[in-house]
Amino acid sequence: MEKLRQKIDQIDQQLLKLLQQRKELVLQIAELKKDSQLPLKQPEREKIVLEKIAQLSAKLGLDQKFTQDLFKLIIKNSLQQQKLL
Repeated sequence: MEKLRQKIDQIDQQLLKLLQQRKELVLQIAELKKDSQLPLKQPEREKIVLEKIAQLSAKLGLDQKFTQDLFKLIIKNSLQQQKLL
């Protein structure tokens, strides 16, 4: 059981590193939006992202409600980060 838990811990670390990388990209996009005078919130893009997540979740056998809720939180946090610039 300990080896399995260690693997989970490694995956958790990878997830956090990926979230950090995503944040970096979000901030770069925020700068581009700011320079182009585009709104931070872009509902059409959010819709596309969530649709892709739903499709991939189904393909991977993941709980679609869970992944939708998770990515809604990620998107919400991304918008909050962008507003800080």
